[in-house]
Amino acid sequence: MKAAPKAWFSNDWIVTLDDQREILLDLSAWRERGTFTIDGVTYTLRKGSAFSGRFTLLEQQEELAVAHKTSAFSSRLEVEVAGDLFVLRKASIFSRRFELRQADTLIGSIEPDGVFVRRSTLNLPKEWRLPARLFVFWLATVAWAREQAAAT
Repeated sequence: MKAAPKAWFSNDWIVTLDDQREILLDLSAWRERGTFTIDGVTYTLRKGSAFSGRFTLLEQQEELAVAHKTSAFSSRLEVEVAGDLFVLRKASIFSRRFELRQADTLIGSIEPDGVFVRRSTLNLPKEWRLPARLFVFWLATVAWAREQAAAT
């Protein structure tokens, strides 16, 4: 999968699937939340309260995936998908690349296509439902936005 911002200064992303379908991640400019629609079903991406490190993916009111930030000082998240636990973390402090691991095994990545671009390549487990893969990508975009805000 590939992802690109909808426009130059947009918070929204267009994710192009391997079959060339496009999905719009409609993200709030002011809060860490958003929505996307697949085959007529709307999914909600939401962060918990202001001091919460909890993120959720909802289909209507049902939680499909949950992530917890393990520390206020790191970009490491524990992600639960379909009852299994994974870790999403930056590959290094010098990189915007994120790695998805189960135990110590690398099972996926999210990587910008270049140093000065926001376009990204998403290599996430194909056996996961698409909403869960988009949720993990959204978590990376939240971390990127926080880093950008901290740098200004």
